[in-house]
Parts: sequence; structure tokens; C-alpha cells
Amino acid sequence: MKWLIAMFAAMWLNSVMAADCESTLYDVSQAADTAKLYYTQQGVGFIAVADGIGPTRPAFEQITMSKCLVLETPWQMIWVGADSQSCPNQAKLEAKALDYARKFNQKMLKLARSDVNFKCNLVENVNPVDSK
Repeated sequence: MKWLIAMFAAMWLNSVMAADCESTLYDVSQAADTAKLYYTQQGVGFIAVADGIGPTRPAFEQITMSKCLVLETPWQMIWVGADSQSCPNQAKLEAKALDYARKFNQKMLKLARSDVNFKCNLVENVNPVDSK
């Protein structure tokens, strides 16, 4: 019985690992439009990319991450790290996913800044070297 469960789990994990291998999921030219549509239907939400040990949050390099942003705002995850190592052209897929998430998040950040109902502060990081 344990052998059967292990076989089923292995088959399921392989299908999950390949779930984001389809490169058409990340049409970069549609990212901003998708963000606007998501915003009108569900409000503010962002995309993170699981491309290593922790997720990358494109377009948030200059924004101070807060509890509100990380825990109280919806985040979708694109799995292109270890979970997609079996994907053909994995490096290109990862680059495309990061670019898609960046464009989506940039548009969503713009929309969030003008949304009076969005409760999180979007504080810009200032590099002390740049401010001199």
C-alpha cells in the first residue's frame, strides 16, 4: 500500500513541477492589461516569482516591504525555480516570468498608489549614496 501511495505521489509531483512550464502563461505584452483587469475585478494584488530559496518580487527593489504588503495583500506565485527544473528552456522561462511579473507589478503599484481603499503604505527606499 505504501508503495502505491509513493508512486501516486511521485506522479502527482511531476505534474505539479511541470505546471508552469507552459511559456504562454507569461505573455509580457499583456502583463499590464492583466494587472488592470485583476485590479478592477479583485483589487490590489501582486505577483512573486519562486526562482530560488525565497521568492523574488519584481518591481519591489525600491519599496520597503512591510507586513501589510507581504501578509495582508494577495500575492500570486509563479513557480519557475526548483519546481520547474525539468522544463525545457528553463532559463528563458524564468526570465520571461520575471519580466511578466515586473510589468504586472509596476502597473499594479501605480494603481495601488491611487487607490484610496488600499491600506498599505508604499514607501520608497532611498539609497544613502544616491541622496548625497
